[in-house]
Amino acid sequence: MLANDHGKGVHNHTFPYITIVLRGGYWETLKTGKFWRSPGYIGFRSANNLHRVDLKEGSKPLTLFISGPFGLRKGPRSEYGLDFKSKNEL
Repeated sequence: MLANDHGKGVHNHTFPYITIVLRGGYWETLKTGKFWRSPGYIGFRSANNLHRVDLKEGSKPLTLFISGPFGLRKGPRSEYGLDFKSKNEL
């Protein structure tokens, strides 16, 4: 990862995925809060999982990102710039 996610909002993917933090770490914001993901963390996510990633300044995290089959998202594609509150108001 080279930079924070775009905009201020959250996003999802068209596929489920697994992410494994190999070096560094990052902040991940989910509906349930903001969490530090350190080396060794393994995350399993559905295609509908809304999240955002923010890096610690000056860090260069390295992750292994394994995508699952495309086309499994059941809801609409999220748009950057929407946060959890505004997304729930739609």
